[in-house]
Amino acid sequence: MPHHSSQNPPLGRSFWTVWAAGAVNNVGNGALGVGVSLLAADLTSDARIMASVAAAATLPWALVSIPAGVLADRTDPILILRIAQLAQATAMTALAVLVGLHVATTAELAVLAFFATAGDVVYNIAGQSMLPRLVPIASLTRANTLLFLAQVIGFTLVGQSLGGMLFASSSASPFVFEAVSYIACTLILLSVRGQPPRWLGADGITGEGSFVRVRRETADGFRWLLRHRLLRVLTVLLGLNTFANQIAMSVFVLFATSTLGLSHAEYGWVVGASAAGSLLGGLVNTRIVRIIGAPAAIVAALTLNAACFAGLALATSAIVATALLATVGLSITVWNVVSVTMRQTLVPQGLLGRVNSINRLVGWGLLPVGALVGGVLANSFGLRAPFLIAGGFRFALLLAALPMLLPALRSLRTAPPSE
Repeated sequence: MPHHSSQNPPLGRSFWTVWAAGAVNNVGNGALGVGVSLLAADLTSDARIMASVAAAATLPWALVSIPAGVLADRTDPILILRIAQLAQATAMTALAVLVGLHVATTAELAVLAFFATAGDVVYNIAGQSMLPRLVPIASLTRANTLLFLAQVIGFTLVGQSLGGMLFASSSASPFVFEAVSYIACTLILLSVRGQPPRWLGADGITGEGSFVRVRRETADGFRWLLRHRLLRVLTVLLGLNTFANQIAMSVFVLFATSTLGLSHAEYGWVVGASAAGSLLGGLVNTRIVRIIGAPAAIVAALTLNAACFAGLALATSAIVATALLATVGLSITVWNVVSVTMRQTLVPQGLLGRVNSINRLVGWGLLPVGALVGGVLANSFGLRAPFLIAGGFRFALLLAALPMLLPALRSLRTAPPSE
């Protein structure tokens, strides 16, 4: 019988089943992201309309995150995952039919992309919130690393590369593939036993049978997060940095196809090749944290990300753009694993769903605004301007945040709080 040390306990069958479902889901999502971008570029050459589609596809992070967090705390998360996947499969089937009949418009694309992302928001928050109940606390960093590796390999390396090739063969193919992947994910999750909710009120007393208003439940999460200096600073940093990222990435498909002259298939490969850096980040992030510590890892990741976005403004070839995107992937993976593990370790289980949803609301809620800003900047100043502005904004943000971030990181207590 294999021996597992107390510092490296087994992750368990339920975790690996959820991991497998997430891996399938990530491949489909990667193909979908490329398919939506390329379809929008085929339907319009106006950067503002392109950015509007990107804004609609990210709007659920602002509108759905809070109710998804409350739902994750009071409902069986496995059931939530299954329902979210079936809803997304329905939306993608409708989009595939419209594209196959050659009657799809940018408005219909935006609406169906919105619904697909809404399901992804619910899936993401429920999945993160239930992870501490699937694996031991000592295994959270390892579990999160494995989940991010599956996301990197499935979404970026496999899914986005596949999405470009599928779209080159048939514009409806990425959406058919995504619908099938959602259904497959649902079937995999059928073998996972339900996870009854562990509802805890703000005072730490179990609220069994108590249906408090959503506003009051959400306020509990807000109050807890506002009192925690480190997680509060990291949440604000996440929001402003993803806003800057979206300024650039909302028009990247036009930059790649128009400025760099890439074909549909080449675009998928360039975006997919950036997964090499993310994969490297997933493999070495634990070692990085062990050698330089979490504070230095967070600061290094933010610095690399800002430098690469500024560099993309000057890129003149697909090779340079790919190398910079790979470095962005590495930095994002290190940031994600470190910050998510901190949140899962420090937040009481009964509040984790709501704190995760608030983190997503603040962290990703500005994505639609960033997309619209990127479209306006590209239309007014050219397709390189959004990348230069995004990089400069991130550098300025990091310098402004360091006086608050470093003391908070130094005072980090790794022991989980009492529930």
